[in-house]
Amino acid sequence: MFDKIPDARITEIRRETAKDTTCQLLIDRIIEGWPQNKNDLKPEVRPYFSIRDTLSFYDSIILKGEAVLIPKAWRGQIKERLHSAHLGFDSMVRRARGTVFWLGMNQEIRQLADNCEHCMERKPKLQKEPLRKHDDGNYPWEKIGLDLFEIQGRNYLLTIDYYSNFIDVDLLTATSSSQVIIKLKKQFAQFGIPRIIISDGGPQFTSDEFSQFTKRWCIQHHVTSPYHPKSNGKAEAGVKIIRGMMVKCLNSRTDQYEALLELRNTPRQDTGLSPAQMMFGRETRSMLPLVQEKSPRNQKRDARKDCIKKSYDRSARIKLKFENSQPVYFRHKPDIPWRKGVVTESTDRNCIVTSTDGVQYKRNSEHIRPTSIPVQIRDKSPERTTVQEQPADTHVKEPDQRRSVPESTCLESATTPVTRPRREVKTPTYLKDYVRF
Repeated sequence: MFDKIPDARITEIRRETAKDTTCQLLIDRIIEGWPQNKNDLKPEVRPYFSIRDTLSFYDSIILKGEAVLIPKAWRGQIKERLHSAHLGFDSMVRRARGTVFWLGMNQEIRQLADNCEHCMERKPKLQKEPLRKHDDGNYPWEKIGLDLFEIQGRNYLLTIDYYSNFIDVDLLTATSSSQVIIKLKKQFAQFGIPRIIISDGGPQFTSDEFSQFTKRWCIQHHVTSPYHPKSNGKAEAGVKIIRGMMVKCLNSRTDQYEALLELRNTPRQDTGLSPAQMMFGRETRSMLPLVQEKSPRNQKRDARKDCIKKSYDRSARIKLKFENSQPVYFRHKPDIPWRKGVVTESTDRNCIVTSTDGVQYKRNSEHIRPTSIPVQIRDKSPERTTVQEQPADTHVKEPDQRRSVPESTCLESATTPVTRPRREVKTPTYLKDYVRF
């Protein structure tokens, strides 16, 4: 039965079994027989009373069924060999079952798997949490979402209303906070000042200039968690719709403004009303003939949202609660493995995590998982007083300084040729009395 185990290993196990006091007492008990009462055994052998019928002694080795009972001095080496492939707890237990055995083996294997830093850093992402529905507000333009996107080297600002799904798009001559503020002021002059703005953590929305703007206009600005676009899913879905519409219009050489007009007048499946109807209380006039207005219907709105949540939550898990000073592993970046840290501050679904180098990161609880590994935090140097990391705005490019892009009030046709700057032509002073007819 030891054909699969090298002879050197069997020799080492025999030698360690002969040195181990507990193994020798157990051998004596197997040979002499077990008493009827468990309390008649010595404390070292007493834990083996419940499995006494499966123990045997063969060729100077103790067996439990077909598994070899490993002496205490050799258990560390056996665990290292079981974890040599960096397998998880279940895989290591399946590998050890029927081959080796000692009391408390499963608990020690689980502890080994949980304390391996290399395995913990390469863990897959956590299971999604239950869907948390956004409050759409009580009336149009009370709550809006913002996002930036790029098409053919030109950057656009998308604004979407949470209540009506009304979408507005503006061309940006520069991806700066000042340009974003100018476009938003124009929209607020048309539709009113919203109460809440939802955006990602791009530099345009986290600058001091944008913060002063929202305070001056009495707007609550909520920044979503880095690398968690689902927190602003309404704006992300709007970008997907507008980007597809604009690209198709460019390829087919059709009018983008007419397409946007029809998009706003198209009824939605959940409410039966178009974004223009919910925004303005009427259908806007378009190229299609309009005989009569349709009566508004929105009974199915809440029912559909509840149905979506129920479907989403089928594969979700309950949110974990974190405490201050709790050691955790957090997702550093999408393409970088898990890193160790300590929870500094915990809110509803966001946590401030301090990494081992003393830098604080803001992460959604979906990107954090607890660990039993102790974490040591190094003191930060005075010059490293960095604030929470914000995601790089990967879909926004810096404007090209070599060309001048004319500013537009809404959509700008990407097919318009960009010419070189022209010098200003001045009339000679000696022709100041000349009148041109």
